[in-house]
Parts: sequence; structure tokens; C-alpha cells
Amino acid sequence: MASLRPPQCPSCGNIYLADSDFCRHCGEKREDFDPFRQFCSEVISNASENLCLQYEREIQQLTTDLVNCRSQLSRCAELLTQQLDKEKTYRDIIQKLSESSLRVLQAQPPSLDESMKQQMHQMLEAMHVQNASLFEDGFGQLHQHKALAETHLMTSSELQNQGEAVRHELENILAILKARAKR
Repeated sequence: MASLRPPQCPSCGNIYLADSDFCRHCGEKREDFDPFRQFCSEVISNASENLCLQYEREIQQLTTDLVNCRSQLSRCAELLTQQLDKEKTYRDIIQKLSESSLRVLQAQPPSLDESMKQQMHQMLEAMHVQNASLFEDGFGQLHQHKALAETHLMTSSELQNQGEAVRHELENILAILKARAKR
């Protein structure tokens, strides 16, 4: 493949002769020019620049993601530490409760003398008598309320019967009046 050469001197602007390797006026060496090589150089330069930009964006995104992950992991570590502290406190409380329960179970129950037993028995009897009287009073009032409700029902039903009788009588009067009005 033949390489193309520039037709004009870049230094002085003189037009080269077709076969000359140097400028006739300034003596500058004529350079070889290959358009395919120039195209390849431009493509490689653009691709290299694009590749570098993409690489920098990816690195920036990875750095941002890494910082976010580290901050979230740090927060998780704080929460776990708090939870472990709470669980330790709960475990200590449970341990103390179990120890006190064991002491209570192992301790001897206090002995009651006869006078104490008699006093407790009297208190229970008094409570039983009081509750029984309250119970009986409640049932007595319940029977009174039931009787009163039955009386009201009977009165209500009598009033309904009387109302029905009055309505029936009014219909009879109206019928008689209509019959007289037609005559």
C-alpha cells in the first residue's frame, strides 16, 4: 500500500514536487502520510478515551457503593451491639429471678400456731357469711324486679287491648256515619 504524502510544506506553505523528499524553500523534510494509519490512530485515541471515562465512572460507582455498604454495616453492628446488651440484661434478670425462686422453694414455710389458725378460720367464716348475705340480697332484689317487670307487661298488654277496642269502636262509628250520610 502506498502512503500518501502531504502536497504542501507545513512550515512555509510551498507546494512540493511529486517526487521531492524536502521542501525547495525551507529544506523541511516531507513526511509520509497514511490515511488508514491516521484513521486507526483517531479510533484508538477515541476508544481509549471512552474506555478511560467508563472505567472512571465504574470506579466512582463502586466507591460510592462500598461507602454505602460500610455505613450500613456499621449501623447493623451498632444495632447488634445494642441488642446483645439488652439480651445480657434480660439474661441477668432471669438469672436473679431463678435464684430468688430457688431460695423461696428451699426455705421452710413458717409454722402456724393454733391461735393463728383459729384467727384465719374466723376471718374466712366472716367473709363467707358476708358474701352469702350479699348473694341472698341480690336474689331478693332480682325477684322484686322480675315481679315488677311482669306487672308492667300485664299492664302494657291490657292497654294494647283497650287501644284495640277503642280503634274498633271508632271504625264502627265511622261506618255508621257513612251509612247515614248516604241516605
